[in-house]
Amino acid sequence: MGPFSFGATRGSLALSLLNVQGAAMAPFRAAVTIVGVAVAAARHPMVRAAIKAAPLLITPRMREMAAEATLETAFRAGALARRVVRRT
Repeated sequence: MGPFSFGATRGSLALSLLNVQGAAMAPFRAAVTIVGVAVAAARHPMVRAAIKAAPLLITPRMREMAAEATLETAFRAGALARRVVRRT
């Protein structure tokens, strides 16, 4: 029975409507779960140690490549925005 199928009994109709409401809450529940996992991971001692050590592990070449990738992405986003948004 799908969320929009209407059965012959009131119980099946109520179940169908409940499924529709549950589908609307799914993205919210997923977001709450993701935030909870992120907070739990951020509190882990190994994750904190990796974050503290990150600046020491990045080489100048990696930093240059990251800056270049950021500029290229910004340029492409601007080009796409110019195509999508009409000039007024």
